[in-house]
Amino acid sequence: MTLLELVVAATSASLVGAAALSLLVAHAGVFGQMLEQTRAMADLAFAADVVWRDVQTAGGDPACSGVVALAREGPTALRLHADRDGDGVIDRESLEEIEIAAGSGRRLVRRIGQQSMAIASDLASAAIVLRESEAATPAAGDSGASGLVAPALVRRVDLDLALARSWRGREIEVATHLSAALRGGCLR
Repeated sequence: MTLLELVVAATSASLVGAAALSLLVAHAGVFGQMLEQTRAMADLAFAADVVWRDVQTAGGDPACSGVVALAREGPTALRLHADRDGDGVIDRESLEEIEIAAGSGRRLVRRIGQQSMAIASDLASAAIVLRESEAATPAAGDSGASGLVAPALVRRVDLDLALARSWRGREIEVATHLSAALRGGCLR
């Protein structure tokens, strides 16, 4: 092998190595962005599951005391009520009142009384959009037609959750839409 062949082989190997390295660097950035997007989607799925379960249980009123199931607390908060022990009073320090809100420290928080749990964190932004349709559909098992029992109404609640995170100067946004039946009214 001559010196010229060795120089050509070394130059060719350097060019191939540089191309492979630049490809690796480009894909590492894409991989990192996809990893962060996957984390954001997992956080959103967990948060959506928690919020959906809370909305599903809101509005229970076995004592017929007029529990208001939902209360809007601004663009990034929602307060849910359910009379779980049937005493006709909402205990604000128990699971009878739950608040879902975008809290301080870039977190989506679920508050029960004085306790709070971050259900999503490290957010650039969070939004809760609530659309409630007031369709008067008697719940299954209610005998509202007989006039003996006031029918409990099932209302549809549509909830949009969106989470956004920053990653290396880029914003990664994930969103989901939830629909839940919200039972309201007297259960007798």
